[in-house]
Amino acid sequence: RDAFVMVPKTKTVRCTDSPVAEPGSISPRRFERLLSTVSGQPYVRPISLLELAWLMTVIGFALASVTVARHQGWAPVGDDAVVVTRSRDVLSTSPPMLGMPTSLVLDSGVWTYHPGPSLFAWLAPFVVAFGRVTGGALGAAMLNLTAIVVSWWCVRSMFGPRTGIVAGTIGLLVATSFVPIYL
Repeated sequence: RDAFVMVPKTKTVRCTDSPVAEPGSISPRRFERLLSTVSGQPYVRPISLLELAWLMTVIGFALASVTVARHQGWAPVGDDAVVVTRSRDVLSTSPPMLGMPTSLVLDSGVWTYHPGPSLFAWLAPFVVAFGRVTGGALGAAMLNLTAIVVSWWCVRSMFGPRTGIVAGTIGLLVATSFVPIYL
């Protein structure tokens, strides 16, 4: 059984089910991707067992970091304490409208702030549900986990599964290199 499709600015392509590609034909998998491009439907690669194992490892790192932080007596101090406190304020009658203050005030003499309270809004459900210590650690770990998984998915979509795992592992190493816990 042969299938034909017209690809813009190229010739007609024929796809066969035979394992040996004939001149002018492409593999069924490549044809499926090509057809999804023409039809406007995105092609999504199935997740392999290696990728699934990698994802479970990354999730394990996130949960382990929160557990270690909790058992070592981690508590938010300094800027972390301000972030956790402002996160509780998100659900109050006076929610924060600005982000954290920056250090630019030292140079310019004018108070400047980070752009918006999105970090507070992200952490608010965790801090309200689990308290300031566990909620702050869990919210930070979930934020890092989300960033790592999104970067893995984007790189995977563009360059393939192995490159996605490499990019995600680099993200995991960067996230865990700044502090002893994954926060």
